[in-house]
Amino acid sequence: MNAPAFKVRIVRAPAGEAPEWVREAWVGLELPLACLTEVSVETGGVLSGPTHRWGWWWKRLTGRTERTTGWVVDSARAIALLSRTRPDAADWWRTHAPRFTQSDSQFVFDSPACEPSPEPIANAPWG
Repeated sequence: MNAPAFKVRIVRAPAGEAPEWVREAWVGLELPLACLTEVSVETGGVLSGPTHRWGWWWKRLTGRTERTTGWVVDSARAIALLSRTRPDAADWWRTHAPRFTQSDSQFVFDSPACEPSPEPIANAPWG
């Protein structure tokens, strides 16, 4: 685990179920962190993952989760920032995985895709 960070820069396409062009759209963005340290958590796919609490329990019980080490960001905020540079990729999220546009959802970007920074995001519009 690393020292606390305030933001993460996406330096390569993150792992995941989204199409490659959507995952590549994240590269170069700086995203504010929801958790200031790297985490190792059970995750489900953005398309195949459960959409409610009971689904998570069932997926865990049947051994269909993966352990991901990475950085947690608020997904709705990340999609809003993505829409400023790649509105087509942000639209993919809104159409194919709309639960991630809700304020209580999070993404875990895998560690190899990220470069954490202790510097705050300058002039960041959080809208």
